[in-house]
Amino acid sequence: MNDIIRRLRCYEKDGDVLIAEIELPPLDLAYLQYLFDISEDNPMYDAYQVHEKQKIELEKHIDQKINLLDYDYFLQ
Repeated sequence: MNDIIRRLRCYEKDGDVLIAEIELPPLDLAYLQYLFDISEDNPMYDAYQVHEKQKIELEKHIDQKINLLDYDYFLQ
Protein backbone atom coordinates (compact mmCIF):
# COMPACT_ATOMS: atom_id res chain seq x y z
CA MET A 1 0.00 0.00 0.00
CA ASN A 2 1.31 3.46 -0.88
CA ASP A 3 1.80 6.00 1.84
CA ILE A 4 -0.26 9.14 1.50
CA ILE A 5 1.78 12.30 1.10
CA ARG A 6 0.10 15.23 2.76
CA ARG A 7 1.00 18.82 2.05
CA LEU A 8 0.26 22.23 3.41
CA ARG A 9 -0.64 24.53 0.57
CA CYS A 10 -0.39 28.25 1.12
CA TYR A 11 -2.59 30.58 -0.93
CA GLU A 12 -2.90 34.34 -1.18
CA LYS A 13 -5.82 35.65 0.88
CA ASP A 14 -7.36 37.72 -1.90
CA GLY A 15 -7.41 35.14 -4.67
CA ASP A 16 -6.44 31.58 -5.34
CA VAL A 17 -2.78 31.87 -6.32
CA LEU A 18 -0.67 29.11 -4.80
CA ILE A 19 2.23 30.74 -2.92
CA ALA A 20 3.96 27.73 -1.37
CA GLU A 21 3.65 24.02 -0.81
CA ILE A 22 5.13 22.28 2.22
CA GLU A 23 5.35 18.49 2.31
CA LEU A 24 4.53 17.14 5.74
CA PRO A 25 6.34 14.24 7.31
CA PRO A 26 4.19 11.12 7.75
CA LEU A 27 1.60 11.92 10.43
CA ASP A 28 -0.83 9.48 11.98
CA LEU A 29 -4.32 9.74 10.49
CA ALA A 30 -5.94 9.56 13.93
CA TYR A 31 -3.82 12.54 15.04
CA LEU A 32 -4.91 14.59 12.01
CA GLN A 33 -8.56 13.60 12.48
CA TYR A 34 -8.38 14.78 16.09
CA LEU A 35 -6.53 17.96 15.14
CA PHE A 36 -9.06 18.93 12.46
CA ASP A 37 -12.09 17.56 14.36
CA ILE A 38 -12.85 15.00 11.64
CA SER A 39 -14.69 11.73 12.28
CA GLU A 40 -12.54 8.60 12.49
CA ASP A 41 -14.22 7.04 9.45
CA ASN A 42 -13.09 9.93 7.21
CA PRO A 43 -9.76 9.19 5.43
CA MET A 44 -9.14 12.95 4.97
CA TYR A 45 -8.60 13.01 1.21
CA ASP A 46 -10.11 16.51 0.86
CA ALA A 47 -8.65 19.93 1.68
CA TYR A 48 -8.91 21.20 5.25
CA GLN A 49 -8.31 24.82 6.20
CA VAL A 50 -5.68 25.44 8.85
CA HIS A 51 -6.72 27.63 11.78
CA GLU A 52 -4.78 28.68 14.88
CA LYS A 53 -5.27 25.34 16.68
CA GLN A 54 -3.86 23.38 13.74
CA LYS A 55 -1.14 25.97 13.07
CA ILE A 56 0.41 25.50 16.49
CA GLU A 57 0.50 21.72 16.15
CA LEU A 58 1.59 21.56 12.51
CA GLU A 59 4.49 23.96 13.09
CA LYS A 60 5.95 21.30 15.40
CA HIS A 61 6.39 19.04 12.35
CA ILE A 62 7.84 21.47 9.80
CA ASP A 63 10.79 23.86 9.72
CA GLN A 64 8.73 26.88 8.64
CA LYS A 65 6.30 29.25 10.29
CA ILE A 66 2.67 29.31 9.21
CA ASN A 67 1.52 32.88 8.60
CA LEU A 68 -2.26 32.90 8.94
CA LEU A 69 -2.45 36.70 8.93
CA ASP A 70 -1.22 37.04 5.36
CA TYR A 71 -2.09 33.68 3.79
CA ASP A 72 -4.65 30.87 3.85
CA TYR A 73 -3.31 27.37 4.42
CA PHE A 74 -4.93 24.07 3.63
CA LEU A 75 -3.95 20.52 4.49
CA GLN A 76 -4.33 18.46 1.33
